[in-house]
Amino acid sequence: MKPRVLTWSHASPKCGIHQTNLQTEEVLRSIDGIKVLSHYSDSAEDYWNFCRSYHPDCVIVSAMARVQHWWLSQPLYPVPHAWTIHETTPDAWQEILPGPYDPRGHIKLWLSLDPSLQEHSRLRTIGRIINSFDAGPPRCREIPWIGTFGFGFSDKGFMDVARMVAEQFSQATLRLHLAASDYVDPFGAQASQRVTECRSVLQSINPAIQLDVSRLWMSQQDLIAWLGENDLNCLLYDVNKAVGISGGLDWLLAARRPIAINRCPMFRHIPDLQPSPRIEDSDLPSILSGGSSSIEALADQWGCGAARTKLKSIIQELLSLK
Repeated sequence: MKPRVLTWSHASPKCGIHQTNLQTEEVLRSIDGIKVLSHYSDSAEDYWNFCRSYHPDCVIVSAMARVQHWWLSQPLYPVPHAWTIHETTPDAWQEILPGPYDPRGHIKLWLSLDPSLQEHSRLRTIGRIINSFDAGPPRCREIPWIGTFGFGFSDKGFMDVARMVAEQFSQATLRLHLAASDYVDPFGAQASQRVTECRSVLQSINPAIQLDVSRLWMSQQDLIAWLGENDLNCLLYDVNKAVGISGGLDWLLAARRPIAINRCPMFRHIPDLQPSPRIEDSDLPSILSGGSSSIEALADQWGCGAARTKLKSIIQELLSLK
C-alpha cells in the first residue's frame, strides 16, 4: 500500500497560506509512490476525525498558529508531522527550533519556503513553487498597463505604486486587484480604503493616469492571467515589513512580465538581477523597457521540478521517522 501523506491548511481560500498549500499539494500529487490526502479546516475536531478516518502515515501542516491556535495546545495524531512556518525571519529560526510547540514530539521537521535559508538540524527548505503558465508575448502597448495586487493592508505599498506611476509616466493605466481577506479584512473595508487613497494620489499628481480596479476573488490561474495582461507588475511593501517571504511575488514571477520591487526584506530571496527590478536602482519606465528575461530565468529555476525533488526527500525523511 502506498504511504498516505496528509496536507493540512486553513479553511478559507482567501488566504495566502491556503493558496501556498494548494501549490504544495499539486506538487505532492506529481510524486510517484505516495497517496496524497488533503484537508482544509480550522477545527481541531475536524483534524482528529479526518486522521482517524483516513490514517495518514505523515502530515504536512501549513498554518499560522495565531489563526489555528489549537496546534499549540492539543495533542497531535501520533505520526510524524512537518510544519511549514510562514511568518518568521532568518534570525528567528533559532528561537523556533525546537521551540515551545509540540511537547509530545510529533513535529519532526520544520519547513520553510525561504530559499535564502540554510538547512540545519530539523529545518528543511522547500523554496518557492512557481506555477507553469504561458503568458504569451508582451502586449507592447503605447499606453502601458501597470498592475499591483494583494489584500488591502496599509503596509502593502499601494499608494507608493500609485505615486510612482503618476510621477514617472505621462499616461498609463494603473490596475489594482484588491480582494478581501477572510481572516483579516473580511468585509473589504481596508481594500476600499486603499482604492480611495490611490485614486486621490493619481488625481493630485497626474489625472491622466487611469485607474482600473477589480475586487472579486480570483483563482490562481485567473490571477496569473490577470498579471500576464499587464506590461509591468509592482510590489512595493513597507521596507520595515521583515517577517516572512512574499507569496504574492510568486504569482508575478509566474506571469513572466517585468517586475518592479523594492528592498523590503520580504523580497530578500530575490538575487541581484540584471537589469535590476528594484526601484532603488532604477525607475519604472526603465524596468519596463528592460524586459523580463531575468525574471523568466528565475521562474524556471524555482519551477515545480525543483520543489518536487525537495518534497520527495522530505516525505522520505518523515516516513523514516515513523
